Amino acid sequence: MGEENGSRENYDGYGELYRGKLKSDPEQEVKALQEKAIECVEGLDGNERTTEGKYLLSSDESVQLFTFFTMTAAVIEELSIILLSEKLTDTEVSSSNSSAKYYESKVSQSQRQKILMHSGIVGTGTHGHMDKIRKHRNEIVHSSRQRKLVEDPDEAKNKINDGMSAVEDLWEKVTQ
Repeated sequence: MGEENGSRENYDGYGELYRGKLKSDPEQEVKALQEKAIECVEGLDGNERTTEGKYLLSSDESVQLFTFFTMTAAVIEELSIILLSEKLTDTEVSSSNSSAKYYESKVSQSQRQKILMHSGIVGTGTHGHMDKIRKHRNEIVHSSRQRKLVEDPDEAKNKINDGMSAVEDLWEKVTQ
């Protein structure tokens, strides 16, 4: 029990942060999902199509792509909060912790992305990738129909790769 309490004392109350570092490597988690998502998209040629010409995904394919985009969006949000709280806050741990809580609860992801770009923490390319993933995640989370369809496999692959690119860029900045 003492060890468990000791671990809780080191936990700062925000997400996966532990003594200022993430417990796991989200870049590698997203990379593994990216590979599976790309495989799904590359295998769409044999899939049934709707009357509009969109590819109809199997349940497994839909879940795979849904998982990639929701996980990638979540990682982007988490890394955005960490970057904002570390780069735009005093170096004291308590200041970073309270800033992280503020950015998490009071600032939307769209606003966080704009702050990251306007403060020069990320460039316009990374901001664009982040925005594309956030919007696509919102579409598939709120529409079961959107979750089951892919209009253009090349566009889907580009979104997947853009998501990975955004995570890599943010992760690099967090670990610098």
